[in-house]
Amino acid sequence: MKKCESTFSFIEKLYEKHQELSTKYGCIIVGKFTDPSVVTDCLAAKEKLDEIRNALLGVYNVLCKNNQWLRMGPLELNWNKVHKGTLFGQGDRTWISPDPFPYDNGEFIFREHDGESKAEITLCSIGPNNSHKELISFEINENKKEKNKEQVVKKSFTNQKGRFLVIKLDSKSALNKLNYTIKIKGENNKTKKVSPVATVK
Repeated sequence: MKKCESTFSFIEKLYEKHQELSTKYGCIIVGKFTDPSVVTDCLAAKEKLDEIRNALLGVYNVLCKNNQWLRMGPLELNWNKVHKGTLFGQGDRTWISPDPFPYDNGEFIFREHDGESKAEITLCSIGPNNSHKELISFEINENKKEKNKEQVVKKSFTNQKGRFLVIKLDSKSALNKLNYTIKIKGENNKTKKVSPVATVK
């Protein structure tokens, strides 16, 4: 899980604000652990998700401005939106969501558009107290045959509602570049009933 460890302190600050607001709106009870997905459902039922996202985006931008490491990133990862990027040489790029994933189901879509750089792509999920999971990991342009065509990778995931997502791209080629697009699609289960009150575990 070393791929995403560099983002822990950044996301911890986002969670602090998120928990503060979630407590304010009655979706977290102080001193009790509440599943992140339940908190998100509670906020959605109270129509507070947009307000929370705007507040978190403010924190996100301040962190990007003040943190030396972040001047080369991260890039803002939004849901259901295509993002473009380029990897140069043996560099890396990090995409971080400014708000927790608000959907029941997700799909990660990676598309290579140009370039021959070999790269490793990882999607991580980070929850409260830096609980983390490596959801998806794969490499592209591992051989000459792959380098001669555009590649599209689509991978689904579930049970990440209420957690922050991080995409890390690591180039393995010193002289090549890679032009790519990424997208995180999300959708909720149509039959799911949302409770306006958080359940305490």
